[in-house]
Amino acid sequence: MVQILDLGKLRFHFQGDWAIGTEYEFNDVVRYGGNIYVYINSVKATGNLPTDTDYFALMTEGIKIKAAWDTNVSYSVGDIVTYNGEVFYAAADNSGEIPYQNPTFWNTFADPVPNRDGHAGKFLKNLDGDEYGWEFPGEVARIYHVSSNASSADDADHGTTVDWAFASLKYACEYIAADTANRTPATIFIKDGTYYEQLPIIVPENVTIVGDGQRNTIIEPDVTNDNGFGIGISDDGTTPNNESVMFKLNSANTLSGLLMRGLTGYVPGANVDRAEEATIGGVYLTLQTGATILKSPYIKDCTAVSTGGVGAIVDGSVVTEGTPGSIVFHAFTNIHDGGIGFWIKARGLAEIVSCFTYYCDIGYTATGGGKIRSLNGNNSYGHYGAVSTGFDSTEAPLSGFLSADTISYDPESISGAGNFNDGEFVLGEISSGDNTITELLISKKAEFTTATAHGLSNGELISFTGANETAWGAELGDSAAGTRKTFYADVTSATTFQLCTNFDLTNYFRSSNAAGWTPVPLTISNTTKADPVRVTFDTAHNFASGEILADIEGVGGMGELNGNQYYVSVVDTVSVDLYTDAGLTASVDGTGFGGYTQDGTAVRLSAGTAFTGITIERSRAQATVVDVQTNVGNDYRLMVTNQVRGNTGQTLKVSVGSAPYGQTGNSFYFNNQINLAINAYETRRYVFEQNDSSNVGHPMYFATVANSVGGTNIYTTGVSYWLDELEVADLAAYTAGFETATQREIRVDIPAGEAGNTPTIYLCCFNHASMGEGKLTLGTHNDVVLERYAGSTFRPFELGTTISSSTGLTATVSGDGNKGQYGFKLYIDGLSAEPEVAGSVQISNSTTYSPVDNTDITQEPVYGADSLSYIITSVSEWTANSGSPYGGGSALVTLSQEKPVTSEAFYGQHVNIRYNYSQTRLTGHDFLSIGTGGKSTTNYPGVATQPEAQGNEVVENYPGRVYYVSTDQDGNFRVGNYFRIDQATGRATLDASAFDLSGLTSLRLGSIGAQLGESINEFSADATLSGNSNLAVPTEFAVKSYVDASVESVSFTQNYDSTNLVKDSNEFITEYSIGDVDYTNITYEDVGIEPQFGLDMGKYTRVSGFRETIGETARDYTITYNSDGSVNTITYVEV
Repeated sequence: MVQILDLGKLRFHFQGDWAIGTEYEFNDVVRYGGNIYVYINSVKATGNLPTDTDYFALMTEGIKIKAAWDTNVSYSVGDIVTYNGEVFYAAADNSGEIPYQNPTFWNTFADPVPNRDGHAGKFLKNLDGDEYGWEFPGEVARIYHVSSNASSADDADHGTTVDWAFASLKYACEYIAADTANRTPATIFIKDGTYYEQLPIIVPENVTIVGDGQRNTIIEPDVTNDNGFGIGISDDGTTPNNESVMFKLNSANTLSGLLMRGLTGYVPGANVDRAEEATIGGVYLTLQTGATILKSPYIKDCTAVSTGGVGAIVDGSVVTEGTPGSIVFHAFTNIHDGGIGFWIKARGLAEIVSCFTYYCDIGYTATGGGKIRSLNGNNSYGHYGAVSTGFDSTEAPLSGFLSADTISYDPESISGAGNFNDGEFVLGEISSGDNTITELLISKKAEFTTATAHGLSNGELISFTGANETAWGAELGDSAAGTRKTFYADVTSATTFQLCTNFDLTNYFRSSNAAGWTPVPLTISNTTKADPVRVTFDTAHNFASGEILADIEGVGGMGELNGNQYYVSVVDTVSVDLYTDAGLTASVDGTGFGGYTQDGTAVRLSAGTAFTGITIERSRAQATVVDVQTNVGNDYRLMVTNQVRGNTGQTLKVSVGSAPYGQTGNSFYFNNQINLAINAYETRRYVFEQNDSSNVGHPMYFATVANSVGGTNIYTTGVSYWLDELEVADLAAYTAGFETATQREIRVDIPAGEAGNTPTIYLCCFNHASMGEGKLTLGTHNDVVLERYAGSTFRPFELGTTISSSTGLTATVSGDGNKGQYGFKLYIDGLSAEPEVAGSVQISNSTTYSPVDNTDITQEPVYGADSLSYIITSVSEWTANSGSPYGGGSALVTLSQEKPVTSEAFYGQHVNIRYNYSQTRLTGHDFLSIGTGGKSTTNYPGVATQPEAQGNEVVENYPGRVYYVSTDQDGNFRVGNYFRIDQATGRATLDASAFDLSGLTSLRLGSIGAQLGESINEFSADATLSGNSNLAVPTEFAVKSYVDASVESVSFTQNYDSTNLVKDSNEFITEYSIGDVDYTNITYEDVGIEPQFGLDMGKYTRVSGFRETIGETARDYTITYNSDGSVNTITYVEV
């Protein structure tokens, strides 16, 4: 049916698509191609195209969508086709006309439509006003998304919009890493959800990862799938995924809004506070190995939760050398039951701001030179709060030697006025007694006899002079003859002593092998209980009557003979009778001895040079004062260096221990000093004793070249080798018998003129090179040049004895006596540079001697064992070239904490000063119930099943340090170890020894809680004390001036009369009268030191007191002097 459009006066008849066989009349409407035409001819007709304007008029232009252009299809005006991706509009009817070749038939209708293949989920977008492309909605360059949506997938077509995101964070990081030049800097946004990831996730440089929030954006290890390495196995193919590392970070990374959980694998070692001893697994954050950190990774608003995991390890050793291994943490909460919160190691650096840890074995820890700077942090529960351990092992420390000892003395015992002064020397006492030796027992333990008491003590250093026989002078040393040797006395009675070549008193001088005496060994086969005792030998004895049977040992039953020597009267070729005198008149009565049961041994002494006498030389210790300490308690203390004694050589005990920093293997220690350097002088003997068991495998010898080995470059002048107190032929014999011997010595008698030939002798190991840098620097002998002593056994200023100064001052050694260095100051020598404030002084522990010394020695060696280290707060008295044999400079350093006397160091002990020690710095830190352990024992919110341990809040495994300002659950406020306030009671504790009062305007003393005491606001120099104030303290000057002005002066107004006096035998006046005044009881005191080794020590005598009598009035006056000799005070008391 024909459709009629009634438009009023117009009537149109829509006829549908034009057809060639249809007859059209006026107002018929047809569709042709994309256009609408109306028939306008009054004559009905068929076969006329709508484009024929005689019959049709264009009513409406339009289009008709066709498929892709086809050469076999006829097209009408308005038809739309695609051709080669473009859209064309038919401008005229055509067939076979290619769209882009003839604009008469085809016009461009629209720009090309991009290929849709591979662009699922994208929209067509005008890119620049002209071009179009397929893109995700909201896509921004270098912004990536991870989501758990069903549309998410891990392929290159995903990730750029939130609704077409990556499915895993690991893939997102790997995708960016594949083209960092074009894909970074980048940000990855992660939607809420739980993501089970294959680990580790390596975050490329300049990538930020942002989660929707640390409550709901959860990253966990995938433990159920095989991602190419086995089910639940990480990328290394071995480590379980949940024991791997979650994130490996690079420069300029940021992580925020994440909850990380599900890792484990941390197992503590035997020492829970030492992370380096633990088995490490399940680490959430680390630095990528080889990373170049130009901007620290930044972790903020994140949480890590685990049982047996580690929140973060910042390892400075894994990054590119020269760049800092550092991470910044802000609001990163770590909840690890039995794990670690933050571990900063091996020069790593971390800034930790507002970060809390819970239930951790260790909350914060720095090791290997790592450094933590923390603000407003917290450690809650767990075993340890903040721990610092060790130092940077790659740092070359500033090495040196402790070059002083200490002497405590009683200030009340000081003679005269004043005190000891820096730079002056002090002398110890010198023993006194009979110096003339009248008799020598020829034995393997030579015994010397004096007519009266010799006054020697066990271990006392002695030498000899004036030998009656040249042969004995050569053996014992004779300073008068130019041969000088040092021995050590082993006292056997008041008038007898034996000699040892070592201060341990184990290596004895054998007179039976000296001065031509030769011991011939014999075996005793029988003895008789008779008078005299008859001894029978198993072979011919070859004695002549009057000779000596010595060194009897091992006789059973008749043990009374053992250890003695006798003169013999020959009975026959195998038997002798025993006498105690050379004249054979005093027989040995054995009738009361035990019965013979066992053979023994003895020696026949083949006669050598007879001994008739020699004189003992004694010496006194001398040292130089480097510091006087008067604020150390009831006793005062001297720190003394350059300790010297005697001029005849010395013995040094050799042991073997670990090499110092920078060296491997072992090193020789000499008197427990490593890298010995001493001056040795011509005509003196130096003995190196190798008895200590640590020497096994390390026989020593002298060489002319450092670090020689195997006997090369051997030095032989004046050198002798001794095993079990007997000299052996040479180095070969020494090394051959070294292992089986128990007493081993190398001796060198340096001849005159040798310093010019061989200026330095090196101390080398026969079996190993590089056993340290021990050396003797040779010099010419001078009686005034004394032997410098150091090591763990030299303590000459004995308790209760008197020390004297070069200015004549004397005092009594008291309190701790003569010790090594301890307290708040250390004097260090051998330094290549001046120490710096904040350096950490670590004292190397020495080897322990075995076997022990002779039981006669009461002063045991000081090994200087010290597990602490000490921070330098100031440096003074730096001298770039101290002149000591160590070389280098010396300095006096003040420490932040006191070195205990129980760990006194010895003179010459090796020290390392380090600056890269592990450090944890906590400001505004909170500790909550540290020590209560993990979740089960903390029992939160109930009562913990194990107690808190405040000592575990801060742990310093030296030289590691923790500097902190903290509070804990009980309100204890602490500023390190120096200032503490218990807020519950108001009690305050102040370490006054380390507290600087400068800058205070008022100081209140007494209980803080009770507000007792006076508020001091002035230190007054008013010599009249006129202020009479409770707010001022007078200075020393004010007190002295006031007292001086208050003491009645003493004056002498009469003329001197030489006839009214009495003198003593030394020509000193003891009584004097002038007018009506009598002076009696005039006393004197000696000042200065007796001349020693040719030195004038400035000795003189001065008046110390007197009695003045005027009529019935008598006064006793006492005079005191200043250190410069001027009168200090004259005081009196009424008699």
